[in-house]
Amino acid sequence: DNPWHKAEHESIDMWWGATLGVWRAWLAVLVWLLALDCSHGNVIVGPGNGPPAVTITVKGPPVTMFNSSEWNCSLDGLGPDNMDTPARAWIDSVGTVYLSSSCRTARLMSGSSLLSAKHHCKVLHNSTHNPDPSVYADNEWIHAPYVWPEAVESNTVYTIFHDEYHGFEHNNCAMEPWKKGFCQLFALTAGVSRDGGRSWSHLAPPPAHLVAAAPYRYVDNSSQLWFGWGDTGGIVRSPDTGFFYTTGHNRATVGAQGNGTCVLRTRNLTDPTSWRGWNGSAFATVFHNPYKSPEAESEGLASSRATGICQPLENGNGPGRLPRGTWRQGLVNQGLVWSTQHRVFVGVFWNTHHDLAIATGTPFVYATSRDLVTWSDVAALDVSDWIPVSIEQVMYPSLLDPECQQRGARNFDTIGSTGQLFFTQATGKGTPRQRHWEALVRLPVTIQGTDTT
Repeated sequence: DNPWHKAEHESIDMWWGATLGVWRAWLAVLVWLLALDCSHGNVIVGPGNGPPAVTITVKGPPVTMFNSSEWNCSLDGLGPDNMDTPARAWIDSVGTVYLSSSCRTARLMSGSSLLSAKHHCKVLHNSTHNPDPSVYADNEWIHAPYVWPEAVESNTVYTIFHDEYHGFEHNNCAMEPWKKGFCQLFALTAGVSRDGGRSWSHLAPPPAHLVAAAPYRYVDNSSQLWFGWGDTGGIVRSPDTGFFYTTGHNRATVGAQGNGTCVLRTRNLTDPTSWRGWNGSAFATVFHNPYKSPEAESEGLASSRATGICQPLENGNGPGRLPRGTWRQGLVNQGLVWSTQHRVFVGVFWNTHHDLAIATGTPFVYATSRDLVTWSDVAALDVSDWIPVSIEQVMYPSLLDPECQQRGARNFDTIGSTGQLFFTQATGKGTPRQRHWEALVRLPVTIQGTDTT
């Protein structure tokens, strides 16, 4: 009966909290008609960045890695057991492959290979549930694990937690009854496992584990919209620069911080404060803790003069911008990989609204970039042929290449000519609770260079 768990499985437009009015639906159709490129049967978005450098083709059939109607460990009373993050994977020092796609109660999958990983009931990390928003340690999702160093004997796995402060769970919300999209504060924080992934802790005592937060405090006893950096694209290392990169997503504009996608980088995974965000011209944004830093605003949402602003990749009018949809909402980057054959980054995105102005409304799209700042146009990753009619939600896409293991890698942040598209699917919000189920599935894909002649 947890309201967060219920709301987490509402329909795809859940993120933005409101049912679309009739006039908005007609507007979406109009935008789609005006944007349709009849010669290619696709939708032109953004300033015309050019097609992706690779073409991803979805094959089949799908394989179910986990189905909650067949295996669910939540009866242990320790927390929910559902697939609630994009799939991430790594390999420990003895060759065990770990696959993570879990909820704020982390129960992982493991096996001798990526494709043979099985679900386990043991809780390897449970959220801290600290009721103080200034600590940034409430509900925590393992969102971006990465083995470093990658030496064979290394068993240290760093991660970025997606942290959510839930004011409605701590008697700190003015909305009654609570509705999803309100009274929540997001942030990216750092965690670590010293035993290959079998247990996890904060990289530093909270709030010193903070990686990135919006420079505004949670307004106590209010009904403000959710905001803050969360929902990473995983960690990917550039073979050209040596930096580690990730992305974060801010769901609602707050003060001077716009909504959309922030790209961050660091050379040092051991230091949470070393991450720098894109400020529009350089990786120079220093993230502040608004509860500790004198540079950050102390008046909540009342002012827009805060520092520590990351420039969303959707902002600006020049080429290379990520698209915004009909209602100015950006896509959510759920996975980043480096294409070893084509030497570009490939990002897969969740079109949470199924916005018709973006790739005709398909839920998953992809794009490519050589620097994670300037992007190609997006292209559809169409999985509709493989989705059962009972499914109303598809979420959290990511690309993983099983061949990383054969290449001797410890992480799955690169991809060759083939791979697997992982995502979650679930029955809709109208399904009676006793018949609700959700699953982690994968589909084989091929990755080829795009012929732009």
